[in-house]
Amino acid sequence: MDRHDESWYLVQCRVRQDERAEENLTRQGYECLRPTITRERLLRGRRQSVVESLFPGYLFIRLGAEADWGPLRSTRGVLRVVGFGEGAVA
Repeated sequence: MDRHDESWYLVQCRVRQDERAEENLTRQGYECLRPTITRERLLRGRRQSVVESLFPGYLFIRLGAEADWGPLRSTRGVLRVVGFGEGAVA
């Protein structure tokens, strides 16, 4: 498939399962993007660097318009592909 025929879609993940969804989708061969940010947090009285999702509960996935959406929808951690009306929004 030509990269020009592909678009990025927004996937809503189940609560606190965006990392799990990304791992499962990547394992299935999908190209995913889950932007992260490193923050300093106080944990048990110590400062520690913690990596968090920039958009908690969401990730992006690159797909062609004619891609098979079935496996995507049944992937553990995935709640739904964000859409508008009847179709997904690219």
